[in-house]
Amino acid sequence: VVLFFEFIFNVATCANAFTLNVYLFMQLVNYIGCPDYLLVTQLDEFVQLVPSATILIFLCTALLVFFFSSKNSRHLLLFFFVFDVSILLFVIICGSTKADFSQTEFPLKIIFPHSFNKSEYEYGVAPYTVGTVFKGAGILFLSFSGFDKIANLASETINPKKSLPIGIFGSLVVVLLFYVSVSLVVVSLGHTPAGYTLSPIVWALNSNKMILASYIAFGGTLVTLIAVIYTNIAAGPRLLLQMSKDGLIPQVFGWSYMNVPFNGIMVTGIVSCLIAVWVPYQTLSNMSSVLALIVYTFLAIAIIIMRLSLPDHMPATESSTKWYKQPRRIPHITALYLFLCICVSLLWHPQYVELGYGLMSIVLLVPTFGVYVLLQVQTEYDSPNTFRCPLVPALPCLLILCNTWMLFSIHYYALGFVFVLVVVSGVPVYFMYSVKHSRLNDRGDESFALSSVDEEDFQAH
Repeated sequence: VVLFFEFIFNVATCANAFTLNVYLFMQLVNYIGCPDYLLVTQLDEFVQLVPSATILIFLCTALLVFFFSSKNSRHLLLFFFVFDVSILLFVIICGSTKADFSQTEFPLKIIFPHSFNKSEYEYGVAPYTVGTVFKGAGILFLSFSGFDKIANLASETINPKKSLPIGIFGSLVVVLLFYVSVSLVVVSLGHTPAGYTLSPIVWALNSNKMILASYIAFGGTLVTLIAVIYTNIAAGPRLLLQMSKDGLIPQVFGWSYMNVPFNGIMVTGIVSCLIAVWVPYQTLSNMSSVLALIVYTFLAIAIIIMRLSLPDHMPATESSTKWYKQPRRIPHITALYLFLCICVSLLWHPQYVELGYGLMSIVLLVPTFGVYVLLQVQTEYDSPNTFRCPLVPALPCLLILCNTWMLFSIHYYALGFVFVLVVVSGVPVYFMYSVKHSRLNDRGDESFALSSVDEEDFQAH
């Protein structure tokens, strides 16, 4: 449920960003060709009306219905990739001609200063602290949430055991290189106005009299947002299809017509429209980052449990009966580690550091490290023969700690909204439907395995 809502909020965030970029660009060039109420109408601090975002999501949903599971969809995604890379290279080359790299000095303090301006931290401009780095990484984490879409579309790829690791790691390297390069060039071109959070590339180029380049960058921004919307709407139905096959949700959500998961696409598009039309952009972006961080945190927890837990069919060996080796208690130990990481991250928040709780956070690192050592000495039982996560449990434990730190660096209202959303939507579905209809209830039955018809339908998709 959390992963599905991550797709939904990514779609809504990009649709709102598309609308706001158009609105700000029209103000930048002093062009009034579209009524303001058609773009953005602010009704309240947490409520707005964006009809154009709904129109954009509807068009992308319709496009996906006609092009999904066909060669045209693959060609369209290839076009998006080539176009985006070309625009980024253009921005880097063109911006470097007028960039002043002498002003890009980034001193970094290891700990928070004893006194800091709370208002500056709230608005994300507290200078040169590790807390600021984690706060910025948490808010922008939605920018790196596309890798789970690659894994979610594994059934669409040829030889996914080999292709997926190469694709994920290769795209991660490309994204990091472009992200750092573009950020360096944009910062070197000059600071954007205070509170101006959208289209910084367009503003930087336009303020340096590169008008044509700013127009090209603006077009690239819009195409990139459309590509992200299209990809997220494509990944959402795949998740619903597999969940319906596993008996976690009603099978109507996985219904397909001519190899197109029609119901899943429509549900993803409709829910995204309902959220995008009312929720402001800042709230959407924060909630998207929170959902992505929660997904990756539970992914790290799942890796630890699956690799270190003793399978049900395997008897306990002599080594596993020692007091410090508890393969049957791995879920409980992992939950304890997660709880300690949450406490450390929460108490290290600048508001609590100012109140004197920073020392308590450092003290809690001792039992946290002790629980990690307890996980480290466990025996690994389930090691896949294909690609596997290295350095288990060290790498997943580090991921859990970093993710919880970034989670509590984001505004608390986003965490509250996500908690209410997951509880209200996920818990009733789980207890009222999933518990009774899950295929895990029929492990010994032949119905647990995919039938030949299901297998052919799965491969067709």
